[in-house]
Formats: sequence, C-alpha cells, structure tokens
Amino acid sequence: MEIFANHVELYSQRRDLYVKAAKKLRQVLTECMEEASITYLVVKSRAKEVASFEKKSTKESADGSLKYSDPLTEITDLVAARIVTYSEASVEDVCAIIGQKFFLDESADKGKETRDKGEFGYASKHFVAKLLPTYFGIPGYKILEDMRFEIQVRTAVQHAWAEYEHSVRYKGGFPKGANPEIDRGFEAAAVDAERLDREFAEIGRVVREASSGVSQGEKIPTSSSKGNSFARTWLTGASLRSFLEQRYSGVGPSKRMSYDWISGLLVLHGIDSIEELSATLQDVNHELVAQAMGYSYPAMHVRRLDDDLLQSLGQGWIERYKREVPEGKEHLSHLRARRRMLQNAGLWRG
Repeated sequence: MEIFANHVELYSQRRDLYVKAAKKLRQVLTECMEEASITYLVVKSRAKEVASFEKKSTKESADGSLKYSDPLTEITDLVAARIVTYSEASVEDVCAIIGQKFFLDESADKGKETRDKGEFGYASKHFVAKLLPTYFGIPGYKILEDMRFEIQVRTAVQHAWAEYEHSVRYKGGFPKGANPEIDRGFEAAAVDAERLDREFAEIGRVVREASSGVSQGEKIPTSSSKGNSFARTWLTGASLRSFLEQRYSGVGPSKRMSYDWISGLLVLHGIDSIEELSATLQDVNHELVAQAMGYSYPAMHVRRLDDDLLQSLGQGWIERYKREVPEGKEHLSHLRARRRMLQNAGLWRG
C-alpha cells in the first residue's frame, strides 16, 4: 500500500492545479451554453477531494484485486463538471455541443441503462472528455491540455432525485436493499420525476410553437428597402433582435441579455440605430464569415453578429471591446482567435 500512499501524497501536492483546471472547465462549458443560447439552471465543477481520491484509489474489483494500478491517470473524475438544465430537450442540445466541442473517450446514457432494465431510477448523461486542439494556444486554456475530465448532464428534476438519493444511500447509510420502504419511495419518486420531465417537454413544445407564431408577424425592413423606412430606428435589444431575425434567416435567437449587451457596445462605438448598423454590415457576406469560423455548434444571433462586426470593423471592434469591457479577457482572446480565422480565409480587413 506504500505505492498508493505515494499516489495520494502526489495528488495532494497537485490538487491546486486540478482546482484551477476545474474552474477553467466550468468557464468553457458556461461559454458553450451562452453562445448556443441554451437555458440552464447551473454549471458546476470541482476537483476531487484528497480523502475521496484516497478512497477511490484503493477500490477493489469483484475478484478482490485493486481496480486502479495507476490512480492518477486511470481515475477520470479528478476534475468533473455537471450541467443541469430545465428540460430533456436542453439536455440533448447540451450533449450535442459537448460532442462537438470535446474529444470523447467515453459516453454513457444512464437513463437508458435504467430503462433497459425495466426500472425507474437514476437518469443522467455521462462523458469522459478531453479538450479539443481548437483551444490549444489560447491563454488560460493550457491547464486543460492533455487532461481527462468527466461531465454529467441532467435535468433539474433528475438532479433533485439523484442528489437526495445519493444523500440517503451513501451519506445516510441506507444502500439499496437495506430498507424496502426507502427503496419503494425512491422508485415511486423516480416514476413521478420521469412524468414531470415529460410534462415539461410538452410545455416546451407549446412554447416553441407559440413563439414561432409570434415571430411570423411583420418583418422589419432593411435599410436598403424602398424609401429607407428605418428612418432612425434606435438600436435597442428588441429592435436588434428583429433586425437579426431577418439578417440570419433560420438562425436561432440568443438570450435577451445578449442583445442588450451587444447593442450597448455598438452604441458606445457610435452605432446607435438600425440604419447605421445595416450600413456597417452592408459589405459583409455573413455566409462567408460563418464558413471561415467553422462553427462546431449552432451559432446564434449575437455570436453571428459579433463575428460579422469583427470582419466589418476589424481591429477597431477588438479595441472597442478592450476599452469598454476590460474584465472580459477571455472573450478578447476569442476575438483574437477569430481574427486569425478571418485572416486565414482572406476576409480580414485590418
């Protein structure tokens, strides 16, 4: 056991590094959710506690042999994250993005595994992943290079069931089979949880249909329309969304706060009307910009506009962001990385 004591000591010495990696992973995942405009409850991450590492590193297999010969490389949840959404549809959206943004060593649908047994219970999507080379070279992301980590995705309902079940089973000392009444209670709660997620899914369907009906109303004309009917339509979050719905047909909407954020930045840049914004983007081919970016996930309205402004305004857009949002260092790094993409595609205007 001396070898494993050395592993524990080494992990203890390195844990601060894993804590920093967990924070960076949370940031990456949060950026993915925001850019794809996915509504979520929480994105959490953590580095494994030393005591938990020690316990897991000495875990035995069914035949009595030690499960891990090299715990530091074989244990995959030294850094782990969890994304909790409101609906199963959002879970699927998140999983699609994870599959595009990360290299996946392993993936498992725990809910399907439970259903395949004819049971009700734990439901969550699990991934063992690594950072894609896309992020390599971006300041701050080096800490995640060559590191494996686990990501769990579940609904808020599934999360509530799983957290309480874990608390009772593992922390409370009532493993499955220890108390039939507790077992029946959790199974009944799992049935209700699955039913509740189905009801939320139906509500989401109705909301999408209703929202689609609203968006099919009168379109705001572009500044090149006959008679120039914009005539100083002031730039606000609402007017910007209407403009972008027409500019990027078939592209999904961003979060409401995102429209407010970028419209405020545009006003500071001296673009305070839809008419001026339309003129600024007049020579930008947004389809070519999108090809240059090579989006690995659905890029929504504000992300598409941000990239088009980068192509239109060039370094001036980067400098504006640098002045007005001095705390936004990570986004600034992304803008510079996108600048390289535009340069590689021959679209950069300087």
